[in-house]
Amino acid sequence: MHITKTADIRERLRREGKDALLKAVQSGQLSAFAAAVSLGWARRQAKPNGKLREQRRALALRAINGELSLDQLQELWLGPNPRHGSLFASRDELEHAWKSHRDEVMALWGHHGRRPLAFYAFEWDGPRPTYDLERSTLWRAGVLTKAEKSELEAEWKAEFDHAAEPNFMFHAGSAGILKGDQARLEHYRWADIPDELVRAWAAQAASEDSTF
Repeated sequence: MHITKTADIRERLRREGKDALLKAVQSGQLSAFAAAVSLGWARRQAKPNGKLREQRRALALRAINGELSLDQLQELWLGPNPRHGSLFASRDELEHAWKSHRDEVMALWGHHGRRPLAFYAFEWDGPRPTYDLERSTLWRAGVLTKAEKSELEAEWKAEFDHAAEPNFMFHAGSAGILKGDQARLEHYRWADIPDELVRAWAAQAASEDSTF
């Protein structure tokens, strides 16, 4: 049974412990329907056009003239459509499109500590980090903008301070409700706070406590 209602999708994400996807939906980085499709809970309707693949590939010629369709831009963000394949005739053509339209694609999808797939294909050394660890990985690699770095560190500090509240608890799905240090550690992992920052803030908090 497929689900399409945003409220139903959010509730199922919460119920099944898909915290990273739920957070992306709540922040507006990902639509609820896209999250459902990625998990196989819903599917997009195929367009009834037998020549769709050929027509889409023909659109790739526009990249040579410095033009990209919305679908092509989206491929630089998310990768090729698994049903119809790439809109670009070759990897060289894909790379040319990325280099020619990098600023546009980054302005649309390269922020908040996230990067489009083409960034990892052509500018990243090593495997693409998982969604859960993407932001801390980019932070650690030093590739975030100054504004992004400040934004993420402020968000992480708020999550760190939240976990320091008395009687803090963390709902760990099937593992139940955690308390104390274990709950805090799981919360840090859920929020993807870099270990370096956790240690620094913990040391700072301990130092402040010792002054009283």
